Amino acid sequence: MSSSPTISKQRTRWFKAVAILLPFLLLLALEGGLRLLGYGKDYPLFIADAKSAEHWVMNPEVSEKYFSQNADATVGYQEPFPMEKGTGAFRVFVLGASTAVGYPYLHNGSFHRHLQHRLNHTFPNKTIEVVNLALTAVNSYTVLDFAEQLVNYQPDAVLIYAGHNEYYGALGVGSTTAIGSNPTLVRLILQLREFRSVQLLTNTLNWFKPSVSKSDLQENLMKRMTAKQSIAYNSDLYQRGIHQYEFNLALALSILDERDIPTFVSTLMSNEKDLVPFISDSTQEESSADHFYQLGKAAYQQEDFTAAKQYFVKAKELDMLRFRAPEALNKIIRELSEQFSNVHLVDTRAHLEAQAPHGIIGNEVLLEHVHPNQLGYSLIADAFYQQLREANMINADWKLASDWRTAYQAMPITEVDSLKGAYEIMILKEGWPFYEPIADLDTANRTLPEAIAGALAVQQISWEEAMERLYRHYYQNQNYTEALKVAEAITLEHPNEPQFFTKAAGLALQLNDIQQANYLFQRALILEESAALARKIAINFIKVNALEEALPYLQYITKRESTDLLSLRLANAIESIRAFSENDSLVEHDAKTITQLAENYLLLGKQDTAEVYLKAVLRQEPNNEQAIKLMKKIQN
Repeated sequence: MSSSPTISKQRTRWFKAVAILLPFLLLLALEGGLRLLGYGKDYPLFIADAKSAEHWVMNPEVSEKYFSQNADATVGYQEPFPMEKGTGAFRVFVLGASTAVGYPYLHNGSFHRHLQHRLNHTFPNKTIEVVNLALTAVNSYTVLDFAEQLVNYQPDAVLIYAGHNEYYGALGVGSTTAIGSNPTLVRLILQLREFRSVQLLTNTLNWFKPSVSKSDLQENLMKRMTAKQSIAYNSDLYQRGIHQYEFNLALALSILDERDIPTFVSTLMSNEKDLVPFISDSTQEESSADHFYQLGKAAYQQEDFTAAKQYFVKAKELDMLRFRAPEALNKIIRELSEQFSNVHLVDTRAHLEAQAPHGIIGNEVLLEHVHPNQLGYSLIADAFYQQLREANMINADWKLASDWRTAYQAMPITEVDSLKGAYEIMILKEGWPFYEPIADLDTANRTLPEAIAGALAVQQISWEEAMERLYRHYYQNQNYTEALKVAEAITLEHPNEPQFFTKAAGLALQLNDIQQANYLFQRALILEESAALARKIAINFIKVNALEEALPYLQYITKRESTDLLSLRLANAIESIRAFSENDSLVEHDAKTITQLAENYLLLGKQDTAEVYLKAVLRQEPNNEQAIKLMKKIQN
């Protein structure tokens, strides 16, 4: 009888334990069941490329993790890079939002493609991988989340340009997707979104919400993402945005620094001179963005540029529609760059100010509030390029480093890319918060590139289809210079596919641009290391009499295939010709040497040149048997 109370206590404890554990066990069972049934999604940063199982690409659905409505989720680049990193390859990841994406140009108008093109030319024999992980309408939460994952994919450097979306980007403090002002809590919720049971709950709640209407989707993403249109300077919500950015960026940089990954973080710039504040406080002059903007315009007209800049920046700070990053974020970037040994400051703002009239950034380098024009994107790329060089990255000699203007002029941005950007900005500015009517366009007399760009801007065709049409148009009209630009643009879009490089190189040879052809052929051979490709390249160079360029490819063949006697003979022939200086007079050499020279040219298929030398021999020795034999061979 005395044991009954003990048994009762044990049962009570057991029942309490079961009561506590039961909800967790049920949740665990639900989670396991949902996964077995294939419900929900994982959100890894990278997935296997559907076109090549040996390459990673950015997960096109990864942004759904950060948006409350899938209709708002954005898709970035799917730039494949090898799962097995090649020996000597230099791999760069780019993090950020729409400016880092390259809006409104995308593709080769983005700063990362400018950087890729320039690094390729600086190091033509190295594999340079610049992989863009930026997404439109995201902010520092995504930068941090991506930074935690990309450390496992062998980056040699990480480039960050982010900060304009802390208020209205996904999970921004003033956005329609805000879920809290505590960054730690928000990060916990993001982790919970990986669970199928949480996805089930979210989808169930969304099912009871009104669906997103077509009219809502017709509004631009800027408006759909904006909940708090007026955020006063130094208000609680204003400060939350700054705290959120500092917390997330500091943690991202510390993660990368701990793994000894060089990180290049950029200052932010926005339109100061040529953007009227979106929303201004009309209650008092000292907090009126419009008031200070007008003071800036007046000072600028009076050529007091120091005062003008101060007023313009003040107006930007007071603009209550916070699409432009506050000055506090640049202060944070500078301070954090000094705290970590592997973090490098890229002062993009100062770099663009140096090119802007009187050091005040405006429409000369920007299209609207924050997105650069083609000149602006090239300058951002230059700022990162110079810092990579200063940090002595890539572990190689920078002797082929180019100046910014040369690189900008060489960048293969097509007419369609340029026009598409212009059209897309016109469409953007027609809506909120700009409300600038679209100017009448002469659609009846559009050129074909204009028509292609228009279709691309409204997403009637893909970029690949646009480039195919444009290339065909130029080639059929024998405009090989512009056709080559299109072909080069495609090599940047498909950097792992050698056939695009050889096609572009062939066009360069048609234009007698031997240097460019050689660069493109080199890139192709890096991608496809084969004697067969090297043989094709050598033959192409020999045909256009570019013997110096052909020689390294012949030597490449003989090293890989010692039994290829023809390539060996061709290489020896070219070396023999090289030994005979162009400045040498024929009379300085005996008939045997000149005959051998002619024979070398004949071996290379250069009958006309061989004939010149043979005639010189026969003038000296009319009965020279070898010269006569070779001459008959040419005549036959």
